[in-house]
Amino acid sequence: MIYQVKYSRDYMYFVMGDLEILSIMPDFNLYDFGGDLSFEWLTPPGEFIKSDGGSIKLPDVACWGDTRPVLNAKAHERLAPFLNSFGEFLPVSVEGITYFMYNLKIQLGEEIVDTDNCKVVMQDGYQVDVDQMVFFNDKVNDDETPLFSVEFDRGVRLFCGDRFKNLIESEGLSGLTFEKV
Repeated sequence: MIYQVKYSRDYMYFVMGDLEILSIMPDFNLYDFGGDLSFEWLTPPGEFIKSDGGSIKLPDVACWGDTRPVLNAKAHERLAPFLNSFGEFLPVSVEGITYFMYNLKIQLGEEIVDTDNCKVVMQDGYQVDVDQMVFFNDKVNDDETPLFSVEFDRGVRLFCGDRFKNLIESEGLSGLTFEKV
């Protein structure tokens, strides 16, 4: 089974300001995420803000944007052995506490996407979004790619198989939801 990984609105949101990032990393390039960074990563400040519903509960795993998980120390300790070979952990600081943003380096191609059955949003003849993603489940290897993004939607969503979902749930880590695709 394939799931879209989403942050839960039952927990606070993680945010980082562009100006704060650029003030300490002037060569910062958001488009480098998903691969090797072309700039030196320094520890930028971030913060948690109330969710849309007003929640002030801190999650174990938050997201910066939709594709960059941010882990507290507990989540990092439990997930790092599993995730180390698929990306890298980058420190961020929230009120003097170190969190770890995960830079996932696995982006799969269109061969795993059933493009004929996806619902895409077109504007002026160009694909601008994907309302519904459909995968060829037999083409996604949960052992090799337990967490991934896809080129078809320009890597703007995070997906996983049962292994990652089950690990989050078995470790009792809060902050993420999993929507069947």
